[in-house]
Amino acid sequence: MNEEFLLQAVGHIDEDLIVQAETYRPVRRSRSWQRPLSTLAACAAVAFVLYWGAGSLRMGSSNSASGSTGGGEATTSSSGDSSNGNFPGETQDFCPAILVDGQLYWSSGEVLSSVDESAILGTTTYTDGIPDQDGQSNAVPEGARYGRIDGGIAVEMDGQWVLFTTKGP
Repeated sequence: MNEEFLLQAVGHIDEDLIVQAETYRPVRRSRSWQRPLSTLAACAAVAFVLYWGAGSLRMGSSNSASGSTGGGEATTSSSGDSSNGNFPGETQDFCPAILVDGQLYWSSGEVLSSVDESAILGTTTYTDGIPDQDGQSNAVPEGARYGRIDGGIAVEMDGQWVLFTTKGP
């Protein structure tokens, strides 16, 4: 007795049905939730990389110090954060500025070791935007001292003097 004889004996099963059963492949269910989920994950990954990359590649002013000593001049110090044009220890999305004698000066980020007391012009007032009055700054607190030195304006912040120049961001 073989299988074919048994199948015909049990139910007279048609040959076509047997062939069809042997070649049967179940239909694969589509997983409709996988495609949108993987697309969402890919978009989130791209957004994270762009956000991280933008923060890492932030452009700033270069530190090209050529300080010398003398009356009304300042000497430079190697400490401080000159990579983003801001004061040491600060992180901002704009370049700090001060208006002196109608001229706008921008932070170079260069920390000066000292400023001659005779070079001090006054104290600052604060503004949220671009300064439009003499002595006004958008980054230093009200009452910070500033003075004219060779190469620009020195502004005092937390006991440190930072060089501001007319060279914009």
